[in-house]
Amino acid sequence: MTADLQQQNTRTELRRTTRVAVGAAIRTAYTGLYTQTELAKRVGVAQNTLSRWTTGEVEPSLSDLIAIEDACELPRGHILRSAGLVEEIGTPEQAIATDHRLDRSRRQLLLAAYHAALGQSKS
Repeated sequence: MTADLQQQNTRTELRRTTRVAVGAAIRTAYTGLYTQTELAKRVGVAQNTLSRWTTGEVEPSLSDLIAIEDACELPRGHILRSAGLVEEIGTPEQAIATDHRLDRSRRQLLLAAYHAALGQSKS
Protein backbone atom coordinates (compact mmCIF):
# COMPACT_ATOMS: atom_id res chain seq x y z
CA MET A 1 0.00 0.00 0.00
CA THR A 2 1.39 3.40 -0.93
CA ALA A 3 1.86 6.18 1.62
CA ASP A 4 -0.79 8.29 -0.15
CA LEU A 5 -3.33 5.49 0.02
CA GLN A 6 -2.54 4.90 3.70
CA GLN A 7 -3.06 8.62 4.44
CA GLN A 8 -6.33 8.59 2.53
CA ASN A 9 -7.53 5.52 4.46
CA THR A 10 -6.50 7.12 7.74
CA ARG A 11 -8.41 10.32 6.91
CA THR A 12 -11.47 8.31 5.84
CA GLU A 13 -11.42 6.33 9.09
CA LEU A 14 -10.97 9.51 11.15
CA ARG A 15 -13.98 11.13 9.47
CA ARG A 16 -16.07 8.01 10.10
CA THR A 17 -15.01 7.89 13.75
CA THR A 18 -15.85 11.59 14.10
CA ARG A 19 -19.30 11.10 12.54
CA VAL A 20 -20.02 8.20 14.90
CA ALA A 21 -18.93 10.25 17.95
CA VAL A 22 -21.12 13.18 16.88
CA GLY A 23 -24.02 10.81 16.27
CA ALA A 24 -23.68 9.35 19.76
CA ALA A 25 -23.58 12.86 21.25
CA ILE A 26 -26.74 13.79 19.33
CA ARG A 27 -28.53 10.68 20.64
CA THR A 28 -27.46 11.52 24.19
CA ALA A 29 -28.70 15.11 23.75
CA TYR A 30 -32.26 14.17 22.85
CA THR A 31 -32.73 10.88 24.71
CA GLY A 32 -35.32 11.34 27.42
CA LEU A 33 -36.54 14.61 25.91
CA TYR A 34 -37.85 13.65 22.49
CA THR A 35 -38.28 10.73 20.19
CA GLN A 36 -36.21 10.86 17.03
CA THR A 37 -39.33 11.79 15.06
CA GLU A 38 -40.19 14.64 17.47
CA LEU A 39 -36.68 16.06 17.35
CA ALA A 40 -36.56 15.82 13.57
CA LYS A 41 -39.77 17.90 13.38
CA ARG A 42 -38.36 20.49 15.80
CA VAL A 43 -35.12 20.73 13.83
CA GLY A 44 -36.92 20.81 10.48
CA VAL A 45 -35.43 17.70 8.90
CA ALA A 46 -36.77 14.31 7.88
CA GLN A 47 -36.63 11.58 10.52
CA ASN A 48 -34.38 9.47 8.29
CA THR A 49 -31.92 12.39 8.04
CA LEU A 50 -31.70 12.57 11.83
CA SER A 51 -31.31 8.80 11.93
CA ARG A 52 -28.42 8.95 9.46
CA TRP A 53 -26.74 11.61 11.65
CA THR A 54 -27.11 9.53 14.81
CA THR A 55 -25.66 6.42 13.18
CA GLY A 56 -22.70 8.33 11.75
CA GLU A 57 -23.72 7.58 8.18
CA VAL A 58 -23.92 11.30 7.36
CA GLU A 59 -22.24 14.29 9.00
CA PRO A 60 -24.62 17.08 10.11
CA SER A 61 -23.67 20.68 9.38
CA LEU A 62 -22.83 23.10 12.17
CA SER A 63 -26.18 24.82 11.64
CA ASP A 64 -27.87 21.42 12.07
CA LEU A 65 -26.00 20.89 15.34
CA ILE A 66 -27.04 24.34 16.55
CA ALA A 67 -30.67 23.57 15.69
CA ILE A 68 -30.45 20.34 17.73
CA GLU A 69 -28.82 22.17 20.65
CA ASP A 70 -31.53 24.84 20.52
CA ALA A 71 -34.31 22.24 20.41
CA CYS A 72 -32.77 20.40 23.39
CA GLU A 73 -32.00 23.69 25.21
CA LEU A 74 -28.27 22.96 25.30
CA PRO A 75 -25.47 25.54 25.19
CA ARG A 76 -23.62 26.17 21.94
CA GLY A 77 -20.92 23.61 21.29
CA HIS A 78 -22.37 21.04 23.69
CA ILE A 79 -22.62 18.29 21.09
CA LEU A 80 -19.07 18.79 19.80
CA ARG A 81 -17.72 18.90 23.35
CA SER A 82 -19.66 15.75 24.24
CA ALA A 83 -18.21 14.06 21.16
CA GLY A 84 -14.72 14.97 22.37
CA LEU A 85 -14.06 17.24 19.40
CA VAL A 86 -13.78 20.54 21.24
CA GLU A 87 -11.62 21.15 24.25
CA GLU A 88 -12.44 23.78 26.81
CA ILE A 89 -9.49 26.11 27.23
CA GLY A 90 -10.93 28.51 29.75
CA THR A 91 -9.28 31.91 29.89
CA PRO A 92 -6.48 33.00 27.57
CA GLU A 93 -4.14 32.79 30.56
CA GLN A 94 -5.13 29.17 31.12
CA ALA A 95 -4.65 28.37 27.44
CA ILE A 96 -1.15 29.86 27.48
CA ALA A 97 -0.26 28.17 30.77
CA THR A 98 -1.27 24.73 29.53
CA ASP A 99 0.12 24.93 25.98
CA HIS A 100 2.67 22.12 25.88
CA ARG A 101 4.34 23.63 22.82
CA LEU A 102 5.63 26.62 24.82
CA ASP A 103 8.69 26.52 27.04
CA ARG A 104 8.68 28.55 30.26
CA SER A 105 10.34 31.68 28.85
CA ARG A 106 8.00 31.82 25.84
CA ARG A 107 5.00 31.25 28.08
CA GLN A 108 6.06 34.18 30.32
CA LEU A 109 6.71 36.39 27.29
CA LEU A 110 3.34 35.57 25.77
CA LEU A 111 1.52 36.22 29.04
CA ALA A 112 3.33 39.56 29.45
CA ALA A 113 2.41 40.56 25.90
CA TYR A 114 -1.20 39.51 26.47
CA HIS A 115 -1.45 41.58 29.67
CA ALA A 116 0.28 44.55 28.00
CA ALA A 117 -2.23 44.41 25.15
CA LEU A 118 -5.03 44.55 27.71
CA GLY A 119 -3.33 47.42 29.52
CA GLN A 120 -2.85 45.33 32.67
CA SER A 121 0.28 44.94 34.71
CA LYS A 122 1.65 41.48 35.41
CA SER A 123 0.40 40.10 38.73
